[in-house]
Amino acid sequence: MGNTIFTYVVLLLLCFGSPIGICQTQNVGTIQGQVTDSQNNPLIGYTVSAVSQTDKVTYAAKTNSGGEFKLTNLPTGIWDVKLRHFSTLLAQRKVNFTENTELTTDFVIEGYAFTLIVSHPQYQTHQWRWDMSPDKHVYELGKLELTPFLAMQGKVSKSKSDYAVDGLKVQIKMHNSPSDFFRAGAQPEHIVHTDAEGSFLFSELHPIEYSLTISRNDVLIAYLESINPQNKKPLKIRLQKMKTLHGKVVDTKQNPIAEANLYASRRSENRYGHRALLATTQTDANGTFQMQVLETKPHLLSVNVSKKGYLSRVYRNVEIGKDPLTVPLEKGYVITGRVILPRDIPIDGYYEVKVFPDKTQMKPTLNPLGLNRPLLSTRFPITQPTFMLNGLLEEKYMLYITGHGIAATQINIKAATNGKEVFIAADKPTVALTGQVFWSDTGEPVKNALISRSWYPWELIQYDMSLTLDRFETETDAQGRFVFQNLTQERYQLNIRAVQTVFEKETETNRRIHIHKQVTLLAGSDEIYPIYLGKADGTPF
Repeated sequence: MGNTIFTYVVLLLLCFGSPIGICQTQNVGTIQGQVTDSQNNPLIGYTVSAVSQTDKVTYAAKTNSGGEFKLTNLPTGIWDVKLRHFSTLLAQRKVNFTENTELTTDFVIEGYAFTLIVSHPQYQTHQWRWDMSPDKHVYELGKLELTPFLAMQGKVSKSKSDYAVDGLKVQIKMHNSPSDFFRAGAQPEHIVHTDAEGSFLFSELHPIEYSLTISRNDVLIAYLESINPQNKKPLKIRLQKMKTLHGKVVDTKQNPIAEANLYASRRSENRYGHRALLATTQTDANGTFQMQVLETKPHLLSVNVSKKGYLSRVYRNVEIGKDPLTVPLEKGYVITGRVILPRDIPIDGYYEVKVFPDKTQMKPTLNPLGLNRPLLSTRFPITQPTFMLNGLLEEKYMLYITGHGIAATQINIKAATNGKEVFIAADKPTVALTGQVFWSDTGEPVKNALISRSWYPWELIQYDMSLTLDRFETETDAQGRFVFQNLTQERYQLNIRAVQTVFEKETETNRRIHIHKQVTLLAGSDEIYPIYLGKADGTPF
């Protein structure tokens, strides 16, 4: 990724602390503030607007000559908040302002706040947070001061080996520290090249830790585990001598294996740093290999060896310059199959073959991190109905055929050296699950309730640790309806969250309470499942 300048500005109003993202307070009323740079110069001419999704009424405010903006009297409802500069749409965000309700004095509102995030082409991303209170109608944000991006310069010096220092690839990657807010808005990596004198310059950086690597022809020749652009002292990097890593790759009978791929990598000692690929090579006809690698301590150096048809191996704690490495690879087993798929799958579609150990628990869960993940997940085009999976152990496996519009189909099979082709009929289309949520005491539909559905292991890819829930969450519409598409005809657990206003007769006031409910429903039914929420909830769903 290049050192590209951001060309957008983002202004987000978010609500934190509520399970469904609804601000639990009275009508926000007025939001106002001022945006300046660190020299107190105002940022002028940006328009902040809020458009009601209900009646399309627009409220707008433009930053004036002093960089000030103000939105007033925003009524109840869901709004699209937009930021424009002249006629260009720069950002858009949905904001939900809830009803103006009178709260009892003992109703605790802890952890509720709204946040303003501003990104600008010339300034660091910033975040400001303000607590909300039930009796407050005007939020004066004050001066929002933006800080210019940081820069970092350095120079690569020639070593005793007299390497050329021009045209080197210099790359930095931000550390994966979860406490760094800037990871949400900052560019994760930057790449520049050295000039004829070995100098380089990075700009548009945030005050966070980065890892730095320097490479020539895809071979790493320098590595800095942690740097921070807040340290304005120029970097001075002297290239070290390279070391020779050599050895041989053989099979279990000590026969050489040609064209095996080797990847030498160095892990970071910083828990948030990055593993760096030092060099790659292939074995020759005699199974031997040799590559130049940056001098690295043994406990940080590992070599990954792989070849199609063999079981991959990671050789750890490698010592450079000692005896040649001898890496044995075990012959892998294969699974071959032919699938029949639904006829209405687009010609440019695909199907996935996912491999699980035999007798893996395939129960669904609302927590995706608790799922058993596939050992292997490979994608094939629809036009290729025959597939082959290599490099497996001689064991029994469960195979699942999945894809968009393809219901998950399972088959048990054992990998073999020359596995016979297995026929798999995966021609069942996916189905939908539709429901409608009502308040049990009034029979009125519940709008904007958040519905989460459970996951099955076959819905994950091999290394998927993502918590992106787009496919697994939805909201009810104005009639309280929701639908999940592209499901297999199985039972799914639903977690329903909503906020209800309850009138307290004793105090003659309204109070908001959170309603949670879990139900299990079968996908594929033509029925629209009715689901009731509330104190008088005695229905089967």
